[in-house]
Amino acid sequence: MTYAEPAAPLVDVVIEVPRGSFLKRGSSGRIDFVSPLPCPFNYGAVPGLLGLEGDLLDALVLRFFAFYARCKAQLNAMRRRPGRNACEGWIDSERALARARPLPSGWRGPDIRF
Repeated sequence: MTYAEPAAPLVDVVIEVPRGSFLKRGSSGRIDFVSPLPCPFNYGAVPGLLGLEGDLLDALVLRFFAFYARCKAQLNAMRRRPGRNACEGWIDSERALARARPLPSGWRGPDIRF
């Protein structure tokens, strides 16, 4: 008997930070922040789905997001913008999509200004 990994669900991803870039753009398209280090992976979001923090569902290649979330939490603290940072560990794409919710009509960005 052979075991085959289940196929990952297919979703469209908009890359907000190409690998090697220093600029992070938010869902509004504006620059969110400038990183002191280049992003080692393509990082973006799934249009049409909201993550737990109320912004578009994050998507990336490999495990860079835990580091990114720590940096984002520090940036938010410096900006005096407390709020939930929804990085709760690495989960597979099926679980992430199951936890996301559909983008409401008229959505104009997250409640928290980034």
